[in-house]
Amino acid sequence: MDVKPIFTTVIAFDKLELDNAVLEKYCRNQISTFEKDKDSSISQSTFFNLTDKELQPLLDEIGYKVNHLHKELGFADDLHQELTQGWANINNSEGVDFPHSHPGAFFNAIYYVRAPQDSAELMLMSPVPALDHLMHKRTVQHWNTFNSTWQMIKPEEGMLVIMPSWIKHYVKKHTSNEDRISMAFDTVMLPN
Repeated sequence: MDVKPIFTTVIAFDKLELDNAVLEKYCRNQISTFEKDKDSSISQSTFFNLTDKELQPLLDEIGYKVNHLHKELGFADDLHQELTQGWANINNSEGVDFPHSHPGAFFNAIYYVRAPQDSAELMLMSPVPALDHLMHKRTVQHWNTFNSTWQMIKPEEGMLVIMPSWIKHYVKKHTSNEDRISMAFDTVMLPN
């Protein structure tokens, strides 16, 4: 029997070689109220200015990668992806602890500046809500792209993740004693 996926969703991964020490310092400066309490994790997030010079190597890489993905997926050559906003996350902010999407954006890109071994995972939810009624632990022998209702991504330092902005996702609660630092970006599709 010929079994093929239909209506598939894309996710792209890459490893970037950037100066993460510079990016970490930038994120910490942007979140100027950041303090570490030994008894709990502080959850903070803030938007930043896409024209800041410290960001340019990262922005150049992400711009290239999202436009490469744009072409790989067969979108029109007279259109391109443009970064519209970005924000830094140290551990979790309350907004990422529950399922959400990014309305108005085309792609969402996440770059992990710092990711300790026990970093909280990025959780992606299936865009097909009916799967929850059919696929559960007692009915599935092994999980795969045809029967999974969610996917878990373990962050790694230097990892770039690009996904459609309409995919509902969240980050598990960060419980490590070390900080996880990520930078996230939205893109829109515009004429060249």
